[in-house]
Amino acid sequence: MNVRIAGGDRPVRAHGTPLSPMGLLPASDNAKWVGMLVSFVLGLVLSTAHIADSPAPFGLAFLAAMGYGSGGALCLVGCALGYFAAFGVASGTQLAAGCCLTFLTAYFLRSRPFVQTRWYPPLVSAAAYIPTRLVLYLLTGGVSLLLISRMALFLILCAGAAYGFDDLLRAQEPRTANAEICRNVSAVFLLSCLLMGVNNLLLFDALSVGRALSVLILLVLSGTGGALCGASAGVILGIAMDVAAGDGVLFSVVYAAAGLLSGQFCKHRRGFFLSTFAAAYLLALFCVPLPALRIAASAELLLAVGAYLLLPQKFV
Repeated sequence: MNVRIAGGDRPVRAHGTPLSPMGLLPASDNAKWVGMLVSFVLGLVLSTAHIADSPAPFGLAFLAAMGYGSGGALCLVGCALGYFAAFGVASGTQLAAGCCLTFLTAYFLRSRPFVQTRWYPPLVSAAAYIPTRLVLYLLTGGVSLLLISRMALFLILCAGAAYGFDDLLRAQEPRTANAEICRNVSAVFLLSCLLMGVNNLLLFDALSVGRALSVLILLVLSGTGGALCGASAGVILGIAMDVAAGDGVLFSVVYAAAGLLSGQFCKHRRGFFLSTFAAAYLLALFCVPLPALRIAASAELLLAVGAYLLLPQKFV
């Protein structure tokens, strides 16, 4: 699996070359405009992600990886809109200020060789996050061990996400097996962050679009990759949903059990595979402590199974 989502200012880029976040598309004007639109959408969705009830720094990290240029400018607009829409004026202003600081830093330092290195995105994203978000935690909450650990977690997450996104956006092909694995991990991490971004998008005030899409992706991966792929995907997607929910749920257990058990029967008929997946999913769902959440998760399973049945055969 080799996924390249973006390119533009970052890939071994020549000075002044515009970035297109669709590395899989041919180098044409249409591909450039589509890539710029994808930059905007990715920035918008990533900036709406929550970690428990706090804003996740994924939008800022992705912008740091995008760099300057037209793609970065549209990503900046998407991040600002997402932060304001998801977190209100106060928090949105703080995070949008961090995004502006990140973009302007990349623009004014664009001629410096350091901007092209692998360590620039994590360092600039962390440096922008500290004054715009973490300092306010200190000023409003005082110093405590919990606050310090929380700040360290978000800072590491911001820098790590920027490093992973930058690895994914680079145009050159991985030269080693470890580089290929790292790029694949970065792609899965980006997918998880996007699902966290749409996790709070609810249907009928109860059904999460992010969780329904996670179950659909899990169905596809366990049905095509088998038990090991299903279990791995279930753990990753479940952890993302647990972190986004932040109320002690255990979707990682539910998804991993469903992916592992159904993956054992991926070569059987589709009806038997789906029955196994649904049975394992519903049984493991008793680990979720909230009855209302169990009902919503069951309905999300039905939505995912219905969408899975509509997928073309080549995808399943």
